Amino acid sequence: MRVDGRRVLETLKANGKEWCPELVRRVEDDGILRTAVIVRPGPDLHVIRLVEHLEREVALGAAEIDCFLLVQNCKDSESESRWAFCEEVNGRGMHAKSMVWRPASGSKELENAFLNAIMTICDPSHCGFSSPANRPVLSQASLESVPAR
Repeated sequence: MRVDGRRVLETLKANGKEWCPELVRRVEDDGILRTAVIVRPGPDLHVIRLVEHLEREVALGAAEIDCFLLVQNCKDSESESRWAFCEEVNGRGMHAKSMVWRPASGSKELENAFLNAIMTICDPSHCGFSSPANRPVLSQASLESVPAR
């Protein structure tokens, strides 16, 4: 997923949030935030294998991924695999968030969860789904795809 990075940075600043300097520089350099979204049907996840694959993508891939977002469709919002995923990715110097979203929740809930994840992507202590009530206001235009260069 590619989003307008400059607008995201403006929204971070307006909401008193910060990212780590490394991620800010990457987004400022080309104006795009590149997020790899991994969708899992439930709580089962082979964390180490997935993270090793993602690490190879960061090191060798052509997609120039900035961060990862794990989306799980499961009833257990405190899934151990979600926390293990974020801890493992963040521990390897990459940026990750996870969130639980069930299709029955609707697209607005997905948007809220995605926005919360982006706002705190550099803070491992906030890994997971944040309450929609705490989400910053970010317009739908920020989520529109940016044309490839």
